Amino acid sequence: MNAFALRAVAVLVAAGSFVGATAYVVTHPKDPSAPLQPPVADTTSQPVRSATPPPTAQPSGRQVRATVRPAPTITLQPGVRATELPGVTYTHTS
Repeated sequence: MNAFALRAVAVLVAAGSFVGATAYVVTHPKDPSAPLQPPVADTTSQPVRSATPPPTAQPSGRQVRATVRPAPTITLQPGVRATELPGVTYTHTS
């Protein structure tokens, strides 16, 4: 009788988890216009890289060009060897 009760409790917990997760997903639909959503990547074309970012439009209508800052340099302590890996690429823009 103990094994049957344990299995019944396990089935009830699994079913409750499934129903709870389903209810959460149904009541929280994805809103594509919500803030902080990254843009969907276009997988059909190759990315285009440019040295300067495109100008961004401000609410006042004037164009602002982002400034390009040189990448920081890394100095190693004596006894630390550099590897033959490719350099670090900084892609963050704010």
